[in-house]
Amino acid sequence: MLIGAFVAFCNIHGATAQITLHTIGDSTMANYDENTSDIRGWGMMFQQFFTSDVVVNNRAKSGSSSKSFYLEAPYWTTVKKQISSGDYVIIQFAHNDEKNGGLDGGTDPNNPLNGTDYRGTSAQGTYKEYLIKYIDETRALGATPILATAICRKYFSGGTITRKGRHDLGENFSMPESDHSYDYSFAMKEVAVAKNVQLIDLTTLTKGLLESYGDAASTTQLFVSSDSTHPSALGATLIARLCAQDMTNQNILASYINTATDLLINPTICDFGDAYSGQTLTKEVTITGFDLDPSDGDFTLSVSDGFLIAPSKSDSFSSSITLNYSNGNLEFKKFYVSVSQSTGGSKNGTLTATNGIITKEIPLKSNFIELTGGTEVNLLWELSTDKSYVLDGPALALDQSFVGMYTQILW
Repeated sequence: MLIGAFVAFCNIHGATAQITLHTIGDSTMANYDENTSDIRGWGMMFQQFFTSDVVVNNRAKSGSSSKSFYLEAPYWTTVKKQISSGDYVIIQFAHNDEKNGGLDGGTDPNNPLNGTDYRGTSAQGTYKEYLIKYIDETRALGATPILATAICRKYFSGGTITRKGRHDLGENFSMPESDHSYDYSFAMKEVAVAKNVQLIDLTTLTKGLLESYGDAASTTQLFVSSDSTHPSALGATLIARLCAQDMTNQNILASYINTATDLLINPTICDFGDAYSGQTLTKEVTITGFDLDPSDGDFTLSVSDGFLIAPSKSDSFSSSITLNYSNGNLEFKKFYVSVSQSTGGSKNGTLTATNGIITKEIPLKSNFIELTGGTEVNLLWELSTDKSYVLDGPALALDQSFVGMYTQILW
């Protein structure tokens, strides 16, 4: 019987890195499986802007607020165990801190089975308190905290991002813009000054980015179609680049940052992880180029050692594809690399992108596990009407039941 879920992901950690840059935050920063979602957190795209001396450890979690990430056991507690002296920690929260209308979340006495909702915080109260906790505990570990105001929501009024889109809920209560009681970005800036922490103002930076594209183009190019909060692959890449540029301007890891790279391929190392022999794994890769030489031409993308490549999942996979560009810029594109192997063992190769002058190489890694013998078993607990199961094959199963379940939607 084969029971399991196979999730392959691109490992962007380099073995020789000396500094780890930890990123903590919410769904706008988090990692996603490109096989199941079009959302891309900007933390996913961050590594490509650093040299191999820096590893990005993206620990952002969908649905997290400053309070929930701190209090819920799997998150800040485990991140702290990964932090070493000399590391850096970027802290970006606000989206889910706003979930309770600018007030603290808690247990609903009328619905106790819903548990405690830690997402809501007050901008001038608990939000600041938890930001200070992250700062103090990061410094206690010998690492450097960096605050980052939250990226804007795509809330336009005319050609301008609204106050609510900039995480100022005072708009909901008809408060004047000079009143910052419900302004989370303003509150973070106050903490940065009080605690002498460098701050990356992603709210202002992404406001400029979105307004430069406009409402329609931001909708079609920078955000996923389902909402106005979560970036697409292009949006996440541009946000990550803005963050890296501002870090350079503030001399934060500046010697390890390169935002002027002519050709950007993400991820910088593609590790498919483990799979069973006979299984086919497919990974999304993104590419874009700026100020290319020559200004017009083609990039040939090729893969070696039995890996295959295609411009989309629905196209035929082969050993190479060609991408056209003009005016010195290669439009942001996705493409896909696949791998399979009938026997056990590692399978490694190289993705090469070249226009004859510029050449970039990305390592490809995979490992296949071979299973021999055994008998297929199918086992199903439906759990819709009772606790019984349906078993086909030689296995021992037990009745299963769940009680007190509830649904929690994470944004």
